Amino acid sequence: MFHRISIFLLACFLYLAMGKIKKDEVVEPDIFENAKEFVKNASRPSTDGGNQNHSSLILPYSQEILRGLSGLRYIEAAYKTLNFFRTQYRHLVPSIYVDGFLKNFPVPIDIHSTCEYRHKLICNTADIYRTADGSCNNLQNPYIGKSKTTFARMMLSRYEDGVNKPRLHGHKSHLPNTRYVSNSFFKNVPITDTSLTHMVAAFTQFLNYDIQLVDTMNNVDCCRIQTDFNRFLSTFRKLTRADEIRLYQMTQAVTSICMSIQIPRGDPMFPPNYRCMPYTRSTNTPNLDCKLSSRQQRNLNTQFLDGSVIYGSNSAITLMLRTGVDGTLKTTTNANGELLMRDFLNTVNCHLPNPNTNNAFCFLGGDKRINEQPLATSLNMLFVREHNRLAKEFKNAHPTWNDEKIFQETRKMVIAEIQHITYKEYLPLILGSTVMASNNLNVQASGYTNSYNIGTSASASNIFGMIMTMTAATMFRDTYTLNAETKPMRFYNPDVFYKNVDAVTSITKGLLTDHAQRFDPYIATSFTNRYVEVLPGYPRDLVAIMLQRGRDHGIPRYTDWLKFCSRNYVNPHSLPHHSIDMKYKLLSSYKNVFNIDLISGALSERVLSDGKVGPTVACILGKEFQRLKFGDRFWYENSGPGQLTQQQLATVRSTTLAHIICRNTAITSIQRKAFEPVSASNPAVSCTELLNIQTTTTTTPTTTTTPTTTTTPTTTTTPTTTTTPTTTTTPTTTVCDGWSAFSLWTVCLNNIRCRFRLCTAGFNRRACECLGAPIEVEVCAGGISSMIDLESITNELYERTKHLIYNGSLTYKMFNIYLLDVIISKM
Repeated sequence: MFHRISIFLLACFLYLAMGKIKKDEVVEPDIFENAKEFVKNASRPSTDGGNQNHSSLILPYSQEILRGLSGLRYIEAAYKTLNFFRTQYRHLVPSIYVDGFLKNFPVPIDIHSTCEYRHKLICNTADIYRTADGSCNNLQNPYIGKSKTTFARMMLSRYEDGVNKPRLHGHKSHLPNTRYVSNSFFKNVPITDTSLTHMVAAFTQFLNYDIQLVDTMNNVDCCRIQTDFNRFLSTFRKLTRADEIRLYQMTQAVTSICMSIQIPRGDPMFPPNYRCMPYTRSTNTPNLDCKLSSRQQRNLNTQFLDGSVIYGSNSAITLMLRTGVDGTLKTTTNANGELLMRDFLNTVNCHLPNPNTNNAFCFLGGDKRINEQPLATSLNMLFVREHNRLAKEFKNAHPTWNDEKIFQETRKMVIAEIQHITYKEYLPLILGSTVMASNNLNVQASGYTNSYNIGTSASASNIFGMIMTMTAATMFRDTYTLNAETKPMRFYNPDVFYKNVDAVTSITKGLLTDHAQRFDPYIATSFTNRYVEVLPGYPRDLVAIMLQRGRDHGIPRYTDWLKFCSRNYVNPHSLPHHSIDMKYKLLSSYKNVFNIDLISGALSERVLSDGKVGPTVACILGKEFQRLKFGDRFWYENSGPGQLTQQQLATVRSTTLAHIICRNTAITSIQRKAFEPVSASNPAVSCTELLNIQTTTTTTPTTTTTPTTTTTPTTTTTPTTTTTPTTTTTPTTTVCDGWSAFSLWTVCLNNIRCRFRLCTAGFNRRACECLGAPIEVEVCAGGISSMIDLESITNELYERTKHLIYNGSLTYKMFNIYLLDVIISKM
């Protein structure tokens, strides 16, 4: 049962103590104007009776702050609507669910005009590529999944007042301070999971960065605002009625912006004078329908699994990251290898030894968090290199394609690879087969799907980022391996990439050999006591921040999620997914099961028997990735405009994370399953072997040709009119052991399909010659009819590939690219 409305629980600590605002008295909110005063109009002397020493805080008047302040208008309107209803129908107020109630009221015109989603987006229905900002994926509602739009919710919000105020009180007691919970519950020695590599943690974070980025007014120093406001309150001795109402309204404004974390006295990790960890509340935004609701939050990233961490979430960022030449992305190449483009302007967030003389700048990427720690940076670099590698292949195969065409086709392939690796390798390992099957997350082995559902919203849920952040955090180690040396985790410090030769390769090796930490509530101290220092010696605590964010966002309690995810009734008092030891620790920190934050409860559950996370995390991620699959019109398996060709789809389906690593680093040996350590069932193989196997079983867009002999191309018969396939090849007198096996057949196109084989006699120095046809053609039914001259195509294809056939270097992917190019040139 969700919290029922009580408008006057808004009263701040001052008025709870003094009892000045009476229970049945309506006070109109004035959040927006007061918030502007605190954020913008600094050092303005107060005109309140004799209190000339009070001042607010001067802060930059940025677009970020403007957006945050504008969002408060909707909060204010929601309060005014509830106040009006309360004065008219007071006896009905306690039984109202806020969101279901507010949406039935018209939005004031001046408030509705601030809703950026009120403008209709015009989509090009013929466009076969994704937009940079994710818009127009859903043609019925083009805002769904777009960057800078509202998070979805799996469960209705749970605020203390139903609208805006974070939960401060639990069942019969105050909720515990989040830094206290971090110290008391999440602090212990992490345990290694020998069944997982450190790559699991890095890839979890990579996916998180791809799908969500919470919008906040980061330039606001909330510790100073709250300190100034408390000092201002202390100057009053006797309050008039006007003072009481005014201060009540100002308190609403402060708590709508700030929610800083008080450091408990005696905290061993912080200096005695450091009593406040800054936390700015996430920016409020209306729902996509622009109707009134409780406080909602904005996602700055595209909300699909679409590589936005690489390409950015709007066209301006994408253009900034592109070279504008042959579809490639910008990189920096020096003696230490190919790196991302340097960010010359970011000398504030990057912790440089000497910003004035040091050249070790942070890097530019699709998401600003790629610099957070070296593991995230390395994984991003891998996929940027993969993009540029594929772009070169497209350019070689299609010399007439322009930069835009190559970029879009390459981006489509890279996104497909990320989606396939996620759903084929990562999710089955993390969630287990039962959750995968129940949410229909398994990918197909062949063919296209028609699974897209325009009624499924792919918008990321509000809880997703918190769950993914903490899942990654619990699996991260305190250290990482670089050149066989153990290095401490350091945040926003790019020096490692400038001081070490090919650090990307070295870090990736470590990710493949180091074990991840076990899924449990024991978080490495790098993330609890040394996370992104604001100033030297003044770090932040990721766990406390995520717990605070859960309360800020109105995320329901753990017990609510327990009921939501359980098919059958569960007694929340029993904490059915927890060990006795964990139950004791939870109750020691929270006193009552109904006070437990979702993150604390979910991360302390027993792991699923066939997965690597607990039942509640698996439930949330299963539902989330289901929406990402079925709500994405451009999902890589889907048929329709812009679909991958059958050969491209086969190539993607044979691609693993190990392939991406082998292609784009100097690593020469790797286990086939990169998320699992080397073992008898997952042995290390050479990258050469791994890539050779893939290139003989996968393809890119193909067409077809006919067989040739070893000396000159031979002619073949034209397609027959029979419905059953007939094979026509040139006579083969002798098949020497020097031939490799034939490749797979290409797709049926123009009523023919073909395959090839390699002459290994030359490069293996065999004593016999390669006699017979290197290429075979088969007539097939159901292809696209065409009057193409088969003999002409055969001759040209042979001329283009014969040197590769006889030196043994022609791959299946290369063959299909040559084939497609020849067919197109003859049309």
